[in-house]
Amino acid sequence: MFTVKRITKYANRRLLFLESKTHIRAYHNISYKDFFYYVDFGEKANNFLKLCGVKYSPTPEELARMLVRSSIKIWKTMGDKYMDILRVVAINIRTIRQNKELVSEMKRARMFVGVGIEPSDDGEEHVTRHVLARAQEIFLNDDHHLWRMFGVFTCPEDRLLENLYQVRIMDLIKEDN
Repeated sequence: MFTVKRITKYANRRLLFLESKTHIRAYHNISYKDFFYYVDFGEKANNFLKLCGVKYSPTPEELARMLVRSSIKIWKTMGDKYMDILRVVAINIRTIRQNKELVSEMKRARMFVGVGIEPSDDGEEHVTRHVLARAQEIFLNDDHHLWRMFGVFTCPEDRLLENLYQVRIMDLIKEDN
């Protein structure tokens, strides 16, 4: 015999998703349970929740908004999987760009991964480090010698992310003109 402690939580339906053993989660099988609420109230209740707009997994736009609002927490919690979320955003950037407010927030947020270098303790080699930075702080790395010389943050070497970062950089250039 055991007792289950019942806790009632109220959640916005945008943060609520259906738990399912049969539904295959999209986006690289990333678990978002630390950032969204997942529920399973049985078939009838779940069908009702679907009619109310509750889904099985977050949309790319919801993931981008999650990065804007909680990038540091997500970075610390998910580690390398953070890059997977950025890839989902990169793949869907055309759709996300339709939401001007979100794009504006993305430009200001420290949500992009930048790769920097610093001398090692012995001073002979350079150690790469990954940080979260704003779009305007990250450059596409087309010259490794200049990268070492100036010590700027660059985009990780990943075609999807390079395309995303290029879009961000082009948007910033357009804004300045």
